[in-house]
Amino acid sequence: MLSSNELEPLVRKCIAGDGKAWSDLVDRFQSLVYSVPRRMGLTEDDAADVFQATFLALYRNLDRIEAIATLPKWLTVTATRESYRHINSRYAKSTANLGETDLDTFLADEDHSVEEQLVLAATGEALRLGLENLQA
Repeated sequence: MLSSNELEPLVRKCIAGDGKAWSDLVDRFQSLVYSVPRRMGLTEDDAADVFQATFLALYRNLDRIEAIATLPKWLTVTATRESYRHINSRYAKSTANLGETDLDTFLADEDHSVEEQLVLAATGEALRLGLENLQA
């Protein structure tokens, strides 16, 4: 994972339209974003749809995120909402109990799982980098 000192310049470059910076940002957070729909039981194809929708939302809103350090949490919450949206649109009959969770409970649960997701994403990133080094 990127530190706040590394993340802020990268985000500024993304906002300025730097395609390589955008690609680097997506690469850094792809494990985190993919982990959310997979944890929720979505298939790999459905997780790819959620991934795409999450990063499209980030692209559209990146300049509105005031505290860049909160970007991992923003991505996790957005991926969770996109996952629920995907579940509701694709599996309407199986989501009857999702409406019972109010927003406050949902956000409290997400606050607890964000750190867990960050640790998993960092571990995945370390594994990916290790494998790249072995192949080099």
